[in-house]
Amino acid sequence: ILVVDDELSVLRLMGATLEAAGWHARTFGNPLLALACFREAPDDFDAVITDQSMPDMTGAELIETLHTLRPSLPVILCTGYSDGLDDAIARRLGASRFFQKPADMDELLAVLASLVDATEQSRP
Repeated sequence: ILVVDDELSVLRLMGATLEAAGWHARTFGNPLLALACFREAPDDFDAVITDQSMPDMTGAELIETLHTLRPSLPVILCTGYSDGLDDAIARRLGASRFFQKPADMDELLAVLASLVDATEQSRP
């Protein structure tokens, strides 16, 4: 799972939570570095969890770029600020799901599992 958030404490918590739940997490505090990593091996990631408000690139911009490389990639968009975002807007921006921070980690893990499972079942 690729995790992108410019807040180090959130990034560490998300990475540790995912690892404890059995996922392999690659965490990045910079969306441009995350994108470079993804470009090297786009099929290595089952899903992406990204923050919306980050320097250099928003989560929505990151989603758009990721989807040019892998259109069916599940992406969870999170924000700690309203940014005028809600689930409907996030989905229009290409997110599979939207979470307001602080996210309920049990719910996020359940959503992540269902998104990855649905993606794997749709593969030929």
